[in-house]
Amino acid sequence: MKTIMVKTVLVACLMVGSIAHAAEEASKGDVREDVRQLLTLMGAGEIGMKAMEQMIDSFRQSLPWVPQEFWNDFIQGVDPADLIELSIDPYVRHLSHEDIRDLIAFYQTPLGKRLARAMPAITHEGMLAGQEWGQQLAEDVLERLQEEGYQ
Repeated sequence: MKTIMVKTVLVACLMVGSIAHAAEEASKGDVREDVRQLLTLMGAGEIGMKAMEQMIDSFRQSLPWVPQEFWNDFIQGVDPADLIELSIDPYVRHLSHEDIRDLIAFYQTPLGKRLARAMPAITHEGMLAGQEWGQQLAEDVLERLQEEGYQ
């Protein structure tokens, strides 16, 4: 009788553990889906495409012999959804599910929608400013190296 009770308790514990694990996995799936929705609302795919197009423009300038058709085909082969998928895990690691839901609610407000529409341009302009800053830093380093006799 004692053996049957022990086995029954063990089976019950295993079932509870399995149910808890399944609930945890379902919750992870829910939060991932919510992050996917948030990133879509934020326009993350569009922002990624703008950044990629800016990089392609740099490549075009440094590789002028590559035909325009190559770059057009390359851009056509990029799926913004891939960037969204790559971005999900950091959101899951650094924000709670409640945070994600609150951000979704924000991005569904008029202000959130305006911010999402403006972010591609804001990001693009920020990247351009960053490139100019980086270029100026590089020039400053080269000038200082030359002044100090390292060249």
